[in-house]
Amino acid sequence: MRTAAWAITDFLSAVEQVCAADKQSLQLRMYFYAATESGWKRIRKSILNWRKSHETRVVTAYIGTDHALTDAAALEAMQGEGVEVRLMRHYRGTFHPKVIWFVGNPGSTILAGSNNLTEDGLRNNIEFATVTTLPQVDANLQTWHDEIHKASEPATAALIKTYAKEKEKYGQRRATSGQGGEFTWSKRTSGASVKKPKAKVSAAVGPGGPGLILEVMPRETSEEGRQVQIPLAVARKFFGLGNTVGGSINLELNNSDTQESRTLVFTLNRNSTARLSIRELEYSSRPCVLIFTKRGRGKFDFEIVRRAIDPSRFDALIAECKQTPPDRRWKL
Repeated sequence: MRTAAWAITDFLSAVEQVCAADKQSLQLRMYFYAATESGWKRIRKSILNWRKSHETRVVTAYIGTDHALTDAAALEAMQGEGVEVRLMRHYRGTFHPKVIWFVGNPGSTILAGSNNLTEDGLRNNIEFATVTTLPQVDANLQTWHDEIHKASEPATAALIKTYAKEKEKYGQRRATSGQGGEFTWSKRTSGASVKKPKAKVSAAVGPGGPGLILEVMPRETSEEGRQVQIPLAVARKFFGLGNTVGGSINLELNNSDTQESRTLVFTLNRNSTARLSIRELEYSSRPCVLIFTKRGRGKFDFEIVRRAIDPSRFDALIAECKQTPPDRRWKL
């Protein structure tokens, strides 16, 4: 299907065709959530031929590390071919684009799709991709690139080595336990600057009232790990649960992100435990912490802070809980 500006296309074929036909662009920028060595091999010939056709042409790759899908070998292979590789390091959320931008003056060609730079993404999966021709560079597109560039850093040998080691250990944990949680590279921070000030708990829990920081353990009870065991001291002091076995109270919980509310029955069980079921929690969210803020009698706001989404804030919150037992870190 074609319109005046864009067409549905096969991503791999479009890369090959645009690389062969493009005569005016001097920069080629790749933005990928995940890249593997086999994926790079699929497009390397076309990319390198594009670059070699003009001595001033430059190829830059912005590559993510989220979920440990990127291969260190892919980063090294691209660098060995003269591609400037930049690793995403300072941002919140997940770096998820699949885009190749032939930067022209004034016009540009954009390939965008659901395809990762992997063998499956380019050859085997059912994907969707478009090729778009722009008469000039849109200001929003340029801003998007500038923010990505600021959030990335050149992929040095030391950074690649660190990522490769952590990815290997993560794979071993998943193979052993079956519950590895989400991968977060230790060199990742939140925000566009490594110098971002450390989060303060007073700001983190909000001004609404007394707050609680509670670490969610890698393996919680119940299906999908949504049931969280609450330390009894917290259940009594913060939530107001009594000392009578079998006694219960009603809690009104409000998700501060979605503003969804629900009422839960909070019970002191016969095995001297108290548990809350938080449906937004999943094993894949680990590691994470819960922040509760008291709004009134029996009323609480809560927020989930995932290390994979906001690593700087997560680390700061865990650091605030360092005085409590390591098996269940929390702070009132």
